[in-house]
Amino acid sequence: MQVTIDGRALVGNRTGIGVHTAEIARRLDGAPLIAAHAEIADRLASLAQLLSLQKENPYKIKAYRRAANSIRTVSESIHELIESDADLTAIAGVGKAIAGAIREIAQTGTLGKLEQLRSESGAELIEISEYPRLDPQRVLRIYKKLAISSIDGLRKAMETGEVERALGARAAQHVRQGLIETHAILLYKAHDLRRAVEEYLLTKCRVSRVEATGAYRRRVEVIEKLAFIVETSDFAAVVNQMERYGGKTPLLNAAEMSAQFALSVGVVLRIEAAATKAWAAEC
Repeated sequence: MQVTIDGRALVGNRTGIGVHTAEIARRLDGAPLIAAHAEIADRLASLAQLLSLQKENPYKIKAYRRAANSIRTVSESIHELIESDADLTAIAGVGKAIAGAIREIAQTGTLGKLEQLRSESGAELIEISEYPRLDPQRVLRIYKKLAISSIDGLRKAMETGEVERALGARAAQHVRQGLIETHAILLYKAHDLRRAVEEYLLTKCRVSRVEATGAYRRRVEVIEKLAFIVETSDFAAVVNQMERYGGKTPLLNAAEMSAQFALSVGVVLRIEAAATKAWAAEC
């Protein structure tokens, strides 16, 4: 699939996204790079990773992970919430300390505590922290068990089945989720995202009906594109409103009855309009 922005084709990977969604947003409006929702969530998750190795309070670690998961599915713009001085603790899983961390990441693109812990960590942990969905303690145990010392080695061990043979299916699933390409998510992680997009389409885009289709409906294990059909009398208005999802969701391409967007979590969002009489067939 070829992705175009302002008539220019981007060299795409197998999902059609050739650049990170934050880079797409920057190209679209020329604005300076600001941390997108996914980047904010990744930094919170990375901090939780390294805090776990510092034997920090486990409830604090879980809180950062829970907040990271919540941020990924927030349909409102975090930046607009901050600019309006909204209470970020209204977001599920976000307390005062984490709200401060979110503000720091959103406004500066970095998190001081995370960078401090990275500077105090060895090369192995620094590399692991670039994959915020990995549990560093579990990964280090896998490293020791399989006599490997890098993400490349871990990836090869996962692909050959060595992780599962040596440590079981749960360990293999954890590694696969942690190393999965950023433009795809596992099915069980897509459920909250599907619910958030559906709610936004119904309440903000004011579609009459919405239904998930494609890979999600077929329960494909790895989701690269989240697709919906909608019933609406004004598809153009739906497209315009969807560009405001999560503050800014870049439009990749659009036709009279379909459109594709780059969600901040990395997957492609496809929306297609269907006539009422064709609804059952499309679903």
